[in-house]
Amino acid sequence: MRVTVLAVELFFLIALTQRAVAQIACEAAREFEGVTCSAAAGKCITLTIQTDPAGKKFSYEWIMGDGTTRRGVSIEHCYKEYGLYKVRLQLIAADGLIKVEEELSKDVVIAPMPGWSITEEMNVGSPVKFTAVNNWQEFSVQSFYWRFDNKEYECGPKAEYILNDSSKSVELLASGWFKGKEAKVCLRSELDVLSDNLDPLSIQARFYEYEQRTPNRGRFLDDKIHVAIINSRNQHKSKYLTLDSVGMHVSLDEKSQYVLYAWKGNLLVLPLTFQTGARDQTELDWESAWKQLLLNEVMQFEAIAFDLDSEIASNQSLNQNIELLKKFPSIHIGIGVYTHTAGRMTKNLELSNARIQYLINRLKQAGVATSRIQGYTAQQDHRLLNTCAGIENCDLENSQFNRRAEFKIMAPID
Repeated sequence: MRVTVLAVELFFLIALTQRAVAQIACEAAREFEGVTCSAAAGKCITLTIQTDPAGKKFSYEWIMGDGTTRRGVSIEHCYKEYGLYKVRLQLIAADGLIKVEEELSKDVVIAPMPGWSITEEMNVGSPVKFTAVNNWQEFSVQSFYWRFDNKEYECGPKAEYILNDSSKSVELLASGWFKGKEAKVCLRSELDVLSDNLDPLSIQARFYEYEQRTPNRGRFLDDKIHVAIINSRNQHKSKYLTLDSVGMHVSLDEKSQYVLYAWKGNLLVLPLTFQTGARDQTELDWESAWKQLLLNEVMQFEAIAFDLDSEIASNQSLNQNIELLKKFPSIHIGIGVYTHTAGRMTKNLELSNARIQYLINRLKQAGVATSRIQGYTAQQDHRLLNTCAGIENCDLENSQFNRRAEFKIMAPID
C-alpha cells in the first residue's frame, strides 16, 4: 500500500530532485502546478495524508528531521530554526510494530517567504508594478513566477498587473537552489484594492476651460496634469501624482496637515491647505478637500515677449510671474526660451541662453531662489525649436512666437 501527501501549507520549501533550469518562455502556469502558497511566513508546516480503506488499520508516524516525531493523519510541526530537514513517514501496525519503515521521504527546507514591493497604491483600473524580493540569502533564486487572481501569470523579478473590482490575490513563487537541491517557495497575499476617490476628469475640465482662453500656448507647455499632496510635517509622506483618464485612490494619514496642489503646464489651481481628523474620517476629509480645490481660482504664468535680437523682456508679464513665485515659494519652474531656425543656429542659441540668464537674474533680484529655476533651450527640449523655414517665410505670429519665453510649473513642489 502507498500513502501520498495530499496538501502542504508552504511555509517551507519542498526540495525537488535536480533538473536543468532552462526557461525560454514564461511557464509560470506550469510552475504553479501542485504548489500551495502560504499566506504568511513562518517555521511551521502542516502535512496531511490520504489513505485507502485498508490503511485505516495503521497509524502514521512522522519523523521530522529535528529529533522530534508526530503521529496522525494530519500533523502540524514548528521548527526552531530555518534549514534543510529530511521528513520521513513510517506506518505503525496495531501491535505497535513498524510495518513500513520509510513509506515516504521528503527533503523539506524551512525558509523565509519571498516578498515584493510595489510602486503605486492598489487602485482599481491602475497598473501596479511589483518587484520581487528574496528574503533569504542562502536560497539562490533562479526564477520568479507571478499569479494574479488565480488566472493571470507573469515571469521574472518584475510584474505589472491592472487591478479591477474583482481582484483578490497575488502569489509569488520563487524557484532556485538550496544546498544542492532545487527548491520552491511561494507566498500568497490578499489584495487590498482601493476604490477611486480622485476623478481626473473633473480637474481636466477646469484646465481645459483656461487653455481655450489662450489658444497660442506654446509646445513647451504641453504636459499632463500633476497633483501634489504635501504633508506639512513629514515630507516623506507626501504624494506626487500624474493624472490621465484613469481614476485612483488617495490615502492620507490621520490628524495631519496637508497642502494640495494641482497644475498643468503654466496653469496652477490656488493651493488648498486642509487637516485630516481621526483615521475613520480621512476619506471624507480628502473628498471634501478635492471638491474644494475644484472650486478654487486657476492662475497662469504669462508668456514673456522679447524684442527682435534683444535679451530684454517685457516687464509687465515678468512682474506678474514674479509675484506668483513670491506668493507660492514652494513652486519650481522651468523657463523655456524658443530658438529661431533661421540664420546661424549657434548665434540663435547664444541669444536664447542670454534671454534665460536675463530672466534668472531678474527673478534672483526679486528674491526668487535660483534653485527653483531651470532654463531650457532647443538643445534641452526640441519643442522649443521654431518651425519657420526662414525669416522671409515666417509670418508675424510665428515670428513673435519665436521671440518669447514660457514658464512651466515643474515637480518637485517642496
